[in-house]
Amino acid sequence: MEALPDGKQPYAIARQDGTPVSFAGIWEAWRAPDGEVLRTFAILTTTANGTMAQLHDRMPVILEPDQWSMWLCEAEGDAMGLMQPAADDILRLWSVSRAVNSVRNNGADLLDRIYAWLWANFIKVCRARTPRNGSNGLRWDEIAQIMEMDGVVGSRGDPPNANSVRRVWDRVWRDKEREAETEEPAE
Repeated sequence: MEALPDGKQPYAIARQDGTPVSFAGIWEAWRAPDGEVLRTFAILTTTANGTMAQLHDRMPVILEPDQWSMWLCEAEGDAMGLMQPAADDILRLWSVSRAVNSVRNNGADLLDRIYAWLWANFIKVCRARTPRNGSNGLRWDEIAQIMEMDGVVGSRGDPPNANSVRRVWDRVWRDKEREAETEEPAE
């Protein structure tokens, strides 16, 4: 997960092909005078590729499976040559709920796509909307048309419709409730 510099919108990051991401790392085991072993590790970073530059100026060094043996010194080659950004088409990113910011929340639904447009503009579209019961005269299908004109598409590339707008609104509202439940009470 990563958040934009303003810290307001978190994003999930994964490989385009859905396979696990492998990072270059280093580790060491240090033995204290009393004999206790402390094992440490670090993930190595490099400059961001085009995809990640939208979020941050650095990114982990990503290793492809055919590079693993070289990185682990099991094969000949220049391991330092691997210290470069991944190709721009390797990763994908999508906006997710801010509920990921609390350790109290857990579940696969935290990785569900949230329409960034909806977070930024839903209030403008439905200013007078009250929780869960009606809007300021705009119907769900009219909101879907506005979203489609703004270029919003669903997670499968489909245009928004009344049902998808309603589902997203319900998720936004559920996330707001979840955030309210997990906020620390003011002293």
